[in-house]
Amino acid sequence: MCNARLALALLATCAADSFSNYGEIDQACTMLESELPGCVYYPNSTAFEQSVASYIYAGSRLRPNCILGPKQAEDVQKAVQVLTQYPSVEFAVRSGGHNINKGFANTDLGVTIDLAALDDVEVSSDKSYVSIGVGARWGKVYATVEQQGLSGISYYSPERGWACDSVKSFDIVLANGSLINANAQSNADLFRALKGGSNNFGIVTHFELDVFEQGPLTGGSMDYGNVTGEQVVNTITSFKQPQMFDKHAMLIAIFSYQAHKHLFSHSATFFHTRPEKYFGSTLEAFTRVEPQTNVTLPVMNNTAGFFAGLSGSYDPSYAPNNFMHWTCLQFRVTKTILHKINGLYREHSLRLANVPAYRSANLTVFLVLQSVPATRPGNSLGFEPDSHPEKDQLNLLIMYQYDEGRMEVALQREINRLTKEVEDIAREERALSQFIYLNYAGSDQKVLEGYGKKSVEKLKRVAAEYDPDGVFQKQVRGGFKLSDVHF
Repeated sequence: MCNARLALALLATCAADSFSNYGEIDQACTMLESELPGCVYYPNSTAFEQSVASYIYAGSRLRPNCILGPKQAEDVQKAVQVLTQYPSVEFAVRSGGHNINKGFANTDLGVTIDLAALDDVEVSSDKSYVSIGVGARWGKVYATVEQQGLSGISYYSPERGWACDSVKSFDIVLANGSLINANAQSNADLFRALKGGSNNFGIVTHFELDVFEQGPLTGGSMDYGNVTGEQVVNTITSFKQPQMFDKHAMLIAIFSYQAHKHLFSHSATFFHTRPEKYFGSTLEAFTRVEPQTNVTLPVMNNTAGFFAGLSGSYDPSYAPNNFMHWTCLQFRVTKTILHKINGLYREHSLRLANVPAYRSANLTVFLVLQSVPATRPGNSLGFEPDSHPEKDQLNLLIMYQYDEGRMEVALQREINRLTKEVEDIAREERALSQFIYLNYAGSDQKVLEGYGKKSVEKLKRVAAEYDPDGVFQKQVRGGFKLSDVHF
């Protein structure tokens, strides 16, 4: 039960809209407070403001009428039982808060359930899996498993598949308030649906993730400075030719342009999970790209957690006051596609830099190219069993980061334009994949459609069985919704 001291604050007044009635929102918050004393936070209270401020980008920091901070799975059950009594009240669910799309993990009119306190991490007695609360950050997970000589998916994805492929089971609260476990034997249809189906079925509170014994790995990064990027592009293109595929090698390449400085820069971060095979591998070619301005490679024989810590991306206190848009797509790497995309990116970035308002907003445009995980059976992502996208495809993340919220609409339009033009190049090259990676997709992108009609039909059947009233289609409005998909 929640037993934290109740924060005393007044509800901020706001006008009702066509979806939510303010009176019902007020009633829902009051009822939650009654059922879960000490777990409901109102605007201007310390707990409320800390929760809002912890979203990684400013554009995601919406201000709901109240925030619920459950301390255990049973609290989530009670919350769902209360909120479903108020069908006009929108609620959002936040675990890590990684997604930057506005309204996906927060709401500005209704209730947000912040699962940050469900952050327990426990390795099984036989060291075959780790149980993780959905509020945990990867830094805590790494720290726990590596104490016992274990590791997880991350840098091993070209060999072992998507992160969801390593999930052993899910604990999930359904729309009727029941808490069930979904695994390969029990509620198997739901188990498969949750591996890619997003927040269409319930609220996951814990999951078990396979771990394995893993020795040290090699990794690090190189910066190449303000160059055209052609050498980097050539090296990436060679790296992704099927005959060069190395399942132990993972790449993240970043191209960036700072409009206010008129500065292009390029970097490559890469990892090899077999340090003894790094020299002579396809990754070593990146050390020969010139000029090099900052080198931290190779760092030999260290752990996945060490390299994650270097990036700072798993620090829960990291929450800059920037705004961000992102989109992504996936494509096969032909001999010419990256050269065309790089040329388009440079032209687009320079055009944006000629707009004074974008320069003053400290706009930075990023292209991030990442290795694609291997295909594994048992998920809902829609890949054919005999496909091998990990051998010749890349995931491209397009990001705009800037300081001024007044630029949101204009820069959303600009990133959509650039994304469409990159897609056009990929189509011309007959290289565009229908798959769009959910975690980096823009709010307007057709993620679930990319899984294919057969997979979506299965997902809809599962949603109808476990949420027959459509609570997670209607009341939980953020995210990519099955009810919005029509073939």
